[in-house]
Amino acid sequence: MLLFKWESECLRRYSQGDIIVMAETTSQARKIAISEGETYLLNMYKELYYCTDADGNLDADDQAEHDERVAVLVQDVAVAPDIVPLGVLFMPGSE
Repeated sequence: MLLFKWESECLRRYSQGDIIVMAETTSQARKIAISEGETYLLNMYKELYYCTDADGNLDADDQAEHDERVAVLVQDVAVAPDIVPLGVLFMPGSE
């Protein structure tokens, strides 16, 4: 297994975010990043400020915003990732 790392605009806050996935292939890592990333984004923003109905579904405006975030995530992982073959990655803190 390898670690695949992408810089992420989707996860940007004060500085660049990162997406790191352990997988056997780049294709598998992309699929995992998109699937897990979509769930992560939904849960993160649902807690912060998405509006939902009684069944937990997003309203139309928030669904459109979520879809835009997922599209950026897909763009993030469309480029070739850095591959960390030894499984060690050092990440300095941000401000």
